[in-house]
Amino acid sequence: MTGHNLIIRDYLHSSGQAKYFNTTTRNIVVALLLVILILLRIEHHPIPLLLSTTVDNSETHALETHKDSIKGNQIAELKKLSLFSAETADASDNPYRVGYLAADDPLLFHAPPSNLAARVVGILSSSIHEKSITIIEQNKYQSSYSQGEKMPENNAVVIKIFDDRVIINHQGYYESLLLD
Repeated sequence: MTGHNLIIRDYLHSSGQAKYFNTTTRNIVVALLLVILILLRIEHHPIPLLLSTTVDNSETHALETHKDSIKGNQIAELKKLSLFSAETADASDNPYRVGYLAADDPLLFHAPPSNLAARVVGILSSSIHEKSITIIEQNKYQSSYSQGEKMPENNAVVIKIFDDRVIINHQGYYESLLLD
């Protein structure tokens, strides 16, 4: 800090202001200047509100223009594609949502087939459903699961094991894996 003090002292002497600044004041000024320089190196816009005082509505205008250019039949065609692995466009109408059916509901037996790349190769059924075991093959690797266990490859959870099918919770919906 002494090098900075010499530069500032020489500047103040040359401009005739040395009598107004003592050593403590010079040290405070140097410290403040260093803090400002450090802040400017860290954050290029320390006061962003002062840099842009105008409101930019170009993004919202572009969104409105794009929304107006989409036709109704194009939206219907996109919904038919089911791009995001949702079985139905209106998820609220699907009775197989988790939370809509209880785990012991008889309708659960009729859950729609799953699209997962997994298949049931064996079931050891028990009169006590909690003690039933299923063998599921995924990526040519077989693992055994009981109720409540998570399948690591696809984050599905085994909900109930019947004699010929396994009901899983996959992405918030009940789906069935049938025994081959």
